[in-house]
Amino acid sequence: MKNERKDFNQICITQTASTILTLLGITPESRMAPPIRQVLDRQNSCSRIFVYNPDAIAMWIYEKYIRYFIELEKDMDLKLPMLSVMPPVTPVCFGSMYSGLTPAEHGIQNMKNQSLPFLLFLICCPMPAKKPPSSPQTVTAFPKFF
Repeated sequence: MKNERKDFNQICITQTASTILTLLGITPESRMAPPIRQVLDRQNSCSRIFVYNPDAIAMWIYEKYIRYFIELEKDMDLKLPMLSVMPPVTPVCFGSMYSGLTPAEHGIQNMKNQSLPFLLFLICCPMPAKKPPSSPQTVTAFPKFF
């Protein structure tokens, strides 16, 4: 079998939001996927986090075009394979990354422009007390979300 890795498909993109919140000292909502242990084991807190989301870089694309990632990898502290959600399209994936919820939980399940209630970690970060809202916020998937 090609490139067998024990950590492949073990970390879901739904874990991104709670990882970022935890690093910022914000308690994630209980319904969110748990934080990524491999990240928290290396770094227990941050005052700022820069999130860069290159869209649609599947593992097969990364492996096929590895030469284009060499410079980027020189500056990486940690590299982890991530499992996507289904369907693997931008609104669904970003909804899961930013809410910590599965598509069935946050409601974005296709490419349609929708206004849906779910917690976005971006909404709660600027709050002075660093606590997420007690009830979900309603946001429009496009264009505010992207």
